[in-house]
Amino acid sequence: MEWKLEVYSASLELLGMLEGYDSVLIEEWAFKAGSFSITTVLTEQNKPLLAKEHIIWLEGDTAGIIEYIHTETAEDGQSTMTVKGSLLAGLLRRRVLWGLYHLKGSPSKVMCDMVADCAITPTRGNTEARKLQGLRLMEKPPEDTREITKQKTGGALLDALEEIGRVTNTAFGVSFDPARPSMVFWVRQGVDRTKHQEVVEPVFYSTELDDVLASEYVYDAVSYQNLAFLAGEGEGTDRKTLVVSRADAGQAEPSGIARREVFIDARDLQSNADPEHPMTEAEYRKALQQRGEEKLADAQLVQSFSATVRTITPTYRYGVDFFLGDTITVADERLGIVVDAVVEGVERAVSKSGMEDLVFTFGYGLPTLSDRLRKAGA
Repeated sequence: MEWKLEVYSASLELLGMLEGYDSVLIEEWAFKAGSFSITTVLTEQNKPLLAKEHIIWLEGDTAGIIEYIHTETAEDGQSTMTVKGSLLAGLLRRRVLWGLYHLKGSPSKVMCDMVADCAITPTRGNTEARKLQGLRLMEKPPEDTREITKQKTGGALLDALEEIGRVTNTAFGVSFDPARPSMVFWVRQGVDRTKHQEVVEPVFYSTELDDVLASEYVYDAVSYQNLAFLAGEGEGTDRKTLVVSRADAGQAEPSGIARREVFIDARDLQSNADPEHPMTEAEYRKALQQRGEEKLADAQLVQSFSATVRTITPTYRYGVDFFLGDTITVADERLGIVVDAVVEGVERAVSKSGMEDLVFTFGYGLPTLSDRLRKAGA
């Protein structure tokens, strides 16, 4: 299957189509921005198309923005070009939470409200200049009866979305609509599709069924923490405190050698930061709870199970039978592993011959170097 790669300007004007390529690699993630890479022969036709800040429609509703360009010429005189960049959700890294935000509602609503206020219809700063041209919210956000309370000052919009998405298992991204053309911010709560439930059709990948071709399992508890002691507003012994345990710790409070504590200074959370809408005691505790869950999510037990799956006559089709953020069952009898895990990431690779490979990352994927650096500097 060969992809038709259309190229658009930053203002979403169609510029042309990329004629031919050597390889395309797309990495999509449930709870953070994905990335892409394209390698092609350098020609007079494609050189002006593959320019910085141009948007490439890759396939389906997936598109990315060029942020890296590398050209080289081999000894035989042939020149090649490689361009890389973020998928469109990466544009949300270019906006910050402009000041103090009090956020309350379902995870889906809170995430949509943040994107609208920072990048679609801004109410703070230079409201016109902060708009991301062509970006809009999905027309019908999913029903979500959950509720969170969050107080946040500053920081990148994308980071705030990642915090909420990972803790609440709410996938998000920015899709591309070439018909308008426009960019659409979407959110989606993960669905339990494991073989242990009977609500929806289960998804079960297994080496015995020849669905899993290759796999890799990693267990990493070096940075794992499962209990947070938070100190909020107040001074000395009057500071408001709260203990938060990980939901997967197995008990209300882990104990003994299994207990891994972390202290979180949350004095920036202030119940009267907005004098017109002060928090109640219950709302303030809920905000502390949300902060604790987010920090523990950054220090999770890494159990990464990556699997290369069969793409020819597959039993299950990604994007049809299951989606990013869903929980499915995967088994590799050779490794002795059976897991119910979140579909956190998918890597799609297409060569010029049209062959496509799919590699999924289940559970909580290993943090990348940029993730580690960002957290270290936070």
